[in-house]
Amino acid sequence: MKNYRVQESVLLPTKPTCLSCGYSLDGAAALKEGGPREHRPGAGDITVCIKCGHIMAYADEGSFRELTDQEVRNVAGDERLLLIQRLRRMHEQRAKTLSRRMPPGDQTDSGAASIPSGGAGADGKRQDLSGGDDR
Repeated sequence: MKNYRVQESVLLPTKPTCLSCGYSLDGAAALKEGGPREHRPGAGDITVCIKCGHIMAYADEGSFRELTDQEVRNVAGDERLLLIQRLRRMHEQRAKTLSRRMPPGDQTDSGAASIPSGGAGADGKRQDLSGGDDR
């Protein structure tokens, strides 16, 4: 595999939407060999939706289009697309793993949800959060 580097990101002022999932894409970065430099996407450049992984082409800087049959054949097996898809899958798996963990005291934790605020204090009297007696 070649030594690809992520080029400098650019903002897309038109924020085109993914043709598959509708996600608004506000930025782009190229994956190329060589040192970092800015790359403005142009008509015909191939892109991958960061949200769903859909592969499409720029119609212009403000919109996307589906790939032609020839473009599909040209990009099949492209190392850069395979690398992007592999990294997206790893990111999704990591995010899914992290989302299953709940920080202590999270209100979705069944233990914390069963104790209402202003509940009984250590001495058995109802207390507000400041520790004062609210009778």
